[in-house]
Amino acid sequence: PPDATVGGREPFPLQRGRAENKAGPDPAVPRRSAAMYLMAIWLETACREEWELPSWVPHHCVNLALASRGGHVDDAALALHDVVASHLLLAALKALQGQRLAGGASDESGVHPLVKDVLIPLLERLGSSSFAGSTAAHAALCGLHDLLLRDGLCKAAADGVSPVQALLTEYADYLVGDICFRLKFEPLTPALAPGAGMDGGRDVGALLVAVVQNVGLDMVPFFG
Repeated sequence: PPDATVGGREPFPLQRGRAENKAGPDPAVPRRSAAMYLMAIWLETACREEWELPSWVPHHCVNLALASRGGHVDDAALALHDVVASHLLLAALKALQGQRLAGGASDESGVHPLVKDVLIPLLERLGSSSFAGSTAAHAALCGLHDLLLRDGLCKAAADGVSPVQALLTEYADYLVGDICFRLKFEPLTPALAPGAGMDGGRDVGALLVAVVQNVGLDMVPFFG
């Protein structure tokens, strides 16, 4: 049967933590970044033009965007991959909200059911050492807050409070529970080791940095 992979590799691997090429940069990374960028632009155009999309398309794009984890500060191609992944994630969430509004309200559709799936990965990127990746994640989190605000599922940011802080405050119970669990059972080490490829895994340290920088030290006692 014909080989459906690209150069012996799956074009869009969804499993996390796999190191495809530890000897050097993966030549497939720029192609994947370009493909995700094109999908993000296509989704944005679809929302603007009010095209009808199959329901699986934005969900699949969310999965693709979440497959990139870790702050790739030393590799420009991997850093760009994180930036594009955050862009694609926000575009897919906007498409999901558009589908919900077009088809009527539903508890099983829209952005809200996915918040807990996307919040932690975005916070890990926000707290990463990559300035580009952190900036893109911040934009995605602000966009997520705006989408939830439009649905009446999140409070507006008060004066002097950023949208990211308002979002984290709204989901504080979930964040504290997840962080406490991970502090107990996961090591406080960078998720990405040299040459580990795109899927760096989970980074508790970056998550803590993001929460403390955007909420404040007042939340730290709850992690004990």
